[in-house]
Amino acid sequence: MKWLPSVESTLVRRLIYPMIGAILICVCLNLFWSADGLFINLATELIGIVVTVFIVDRVISEHDDRKWRASRERTEMAIMRYANSLVTCVRSGLKIGIDVFPQWMFYCDNPVKVHMEFMNIAMNAIAPRAEEILDGLNCDEWRAFEGHLGQTIIMSNNLFSRYQSQITAAQLPILLDIERFIELFSFGLAAFPEVIGTVEEVTSRKFLPAMQQNLDLRSSAVADAARVVRSLLEKAVELSKTLSTSG
Repeated sequence: MKWLPSVESTLVRRLIYPMIGAILICVCLNLFWSADGLFINLATELIGIVVTVFIVDRVISEHDDRKWRASRERTEMAIMRYANSLVTCVRSGLKIGIDVFPQWMFYCDNPVKVHMEFMNIAMNAIAPRAEEILDGLNCDEWRAFEGHLGQTIIMSNNLFSRYQSQITAAQLPILLDIERFIELFSFGLAAFPEVIGTVEEVTSRKFLPAMQQNLDLRSSAVADAARVVRSLLEKAVELSKTLSTSG
């Protein structure tokens, strides 16, 4: 089961594989020393135990699946909304209008279909424009973008606090990577505020020495920020792929 610790993998690793090995050893020993059928009887007993363990594991897994299904579905919907919100925060921060959304999305009552379109827009309508748009943002707009991404951190913390026990091992590193990329974005703004903004804003800061060098640093900062933004969108899509509803 994907939503609970894998009982089956533990059984296979610690019990079933060794027992199968023991069965094979018993069969091989019987070929050279019958021992009045001792090894064959032992192998038969072990086979029965292996079959019983598999049956019990399946029953437990099916029971747990029914028990946690409603909770699992709600958690998936929460993660789906989080991924959608991440894309929305990036879109808003880049000042991309809602015209990137097809009209049917505003009337669709299928959340999975809407979510999949969010991911499609993220990679095909937002990510390719990130660097160009960032290059034209003024200093205030950069700060506003940082604020939009900060909202994602708040949503991430809420997701962890409410659904921590049901976030899967595949989803956890993706969520942590998203937070790390947002922190990288904020760190860049805090560490190099002199080169943030439009070309005109940077060149107007008379106190800066080596103006060309700072313009080069600005270009590098824009390119780095664009990579972070694209990585955030890629992580949203990667997170989406961990959902059974998006499979």
